[in-house]
Amino acid sequence: MKWLLSILMLLSGVAARAAEATATRVFEQTFELRKAYADPFNDVDVDVVFTKGADSWRVPTFWRGGNRWTVRFAPPSPGSFSYRL
Repeated sequence: MKWLLSILMLLSGVAARAAEATATRVFEQTFELRKAYADPFNDVDVDVVFTKGADSWRVPTFWRGGNRWTVRFAPPSPGSFSYRL
């Protein structure tokens, strides 16, 4: 199965999307902020919450430079996951 996700999201609000996952693939998505920060590494914390059924996983993003943050998530099982910032 492939990830069914083709979204460039902006972090100006809460976003939720769905992705199809396999247990052997890592989901990676980069997000871009609209607002510029003087010290984004220290001034901004962005977590992504992945959900499948009653289970959820909070995963921190990492700063990619500029206004970009990336999250990587290795799902524990195949299936459909949703996520929100």
